[in-house]
Amino acid sequence: MNKYPTRDIYLAAAFSALGAEYTGADKTNTRQMIFYFTSPAVDDSQPFDFEKVERNWVNGTLLVNAKMFAQSLRDLKSVVHSG
Repeated sequence: MNKYPTRDIYLAAAFSALGAEYTGADKTNTRQMIFYFTSPAVDDSQPFDFEKVERNWVNGTLLVNAKMFAQSLRDLKSVVHSG
């Protein structure tokens, strides 16, 4: 099971809103936390394409449910602010 890292909390929220599984965060440097995700366990035949999501994110073409994105962002912010 490969973990996909990102330091971008907004990209992390997009991963989560699109169904990637949050597996944890590296809080060693609180100014540069790293969030880790894995592909959802539902369908191993077509794993979650992190690179495609990130490419679409950077290009401004990623479509995501706004309500799920907002909730994912709130969830990740609570990780950031937790002890």
